[in-house]
Amino acid sequence: MNIAIFSGRITADPVKRETASKIPVTSFRIAVPRPNTPKENKITDYFDCVAWQGRAETIERFFHKGDGITVRGSIFNKEWQDKDVNKHTGTS
Repeated sequence: MNIAIFSGRITADPVKRETASKIPVTSFRIAVPRPNTPKENKITDYFDCVAWQGRAETIERFFHKGDGITVRGSIFNKEWQDKDVNKHTGTS
């Protein structure tokens, strides 16, 4: 089962675009503070998120920088090569 749930704050206004077939897509980043860390050593993780179709339109319309949000979705590993043929891995 691949389910991730994050609660945090949006770091910048969400950006909406459309695919070539006119499907709405909204991208945004959230800052999630790690639990159980002392305030003086507070650690925050950042996650890039993508919403599609109706959720994309809702997030772009009603959410802005600094707003709290809880997202639920899946995490995927990806591999790619850059123009110099260096291999990279990432999570999205």
